[in-house]
Parts: sequence; C-alpha cells; structure tokens
Amino acid sequence: MSKVPLSRTGDIVWSRTSKTNSELFTLTYGVLVAQLLRDFEGVEEVNRELRRMGRNIGVRLIDEYLSKVSLASPSTPPCTAFRQTGDSIAKVAFKMFLGITCDITHTTDKKFVLTLTENPLSTFVEVPPSREGLSYAEILNGVIEGALGAVSLRVKSKFMKQIERGDDVTEIVVEMIERIKDGVGEGYKDE
Repeated sequence: MSKVPLSRTGDIVWSRTSKTNSELFTLTYGVLVAQLLRDFEGVEEVNRELRRMGRNIGVRLIDEYLSKVSLASPSTPPCTAFRQTGDSIAKVAFKMFLGITCDITHTTDKKFVLTLTENPLSTFVEVPPSREGLSYAEILNGVIEGALGAVSLRVKSKFMKQIERGDDVTEIVVEMIERIKDGVGEGYKDE
C-alpha cells in the first residue's frame, strides 16, 4: 500500500468533513471572547480561560483526528518524531478543523514553529488598545496542548506573532516539555 502525503490526507479529510459557515464560526467565537471579557476581571484571566477551554477541546478533537486520518489514509504511520507531529498538525489538523494549512519551520527534536498566513479566528478582529494584553486566539494554544497531551506529549504552545495584533502572520511556537510515560499516575496506584 502506498503512503499518502500528509497534505493530500488533509485534503481528503477536509472534503469528507461537514462544514460550518466560516463567518458564523468567526462571529460566534468573537461573541465568546466578548462574553469572557465581561465575565472576568482582566485580559490575563481571559487568556487563561481561553487556553483552558482550548485544552478541553483538544482532548476531544484528537480522537476525531485519529479516527478520520486512519480512515482517509490507513497507510499513514503514527508519528514517531516530534517533527512528524508538527507536520501532521500543519498539514492535516489545521486543514481538518479550520480549513487552512500552515507552514512548519524551525523544527528540531523538541520544537517547531507553525506559521499561519490566515487565522480564521481573527477575521474581522482588531484588538483595541484598552485590551492590549488580550491573546484573542489563545484557544488555539490550548487546543494544541490538550490534543498532544492526550497522546502523551506534554508541550508548551505560545504565540510569537499574531495577525490580530498587526503582524503579517500568526506564528505559534510549540515546544515539547516531555514525553509522558505510559502507566498509571501516582494518584491511581493501589496502596
């Protein structure tokens, strides 16, 4: 069986996925962020909440990702290196869930940078000076951390550049902290 390139796998999965109107998605996310700004004291608290929400979403999305990729391309082997993980996120996961692909650069065994020339979450967005510290699309960092954590990779994801802050691209740095060992955690062992 021949191996399907990741970009083709992303296209296959995208074509088989039910779609939502992108403007509706963007505006709904905007309403969520606006509500969080009303509910929390400051932008740092909003950023933490967006990241927390993203982690919860990521834990659930990884199951859908794994099942759909295995159906679309059964010959695709599991990622054995962190670079492969970055390629899968850039070419398949972003295509599958946001309809875009991104470039991956500065790859090492412990780090990669995802560069998005467009960020669907940031369409129509201008962060006002009064909300300067707001990381509007912070939910993406949480999704990456949650999804990779669910497959035993503890990572830290952070923005280097953001379109909604006036940068020409969005850059997300993903750094591996550790591979989580298989087994039962300390809290679950019999005494």
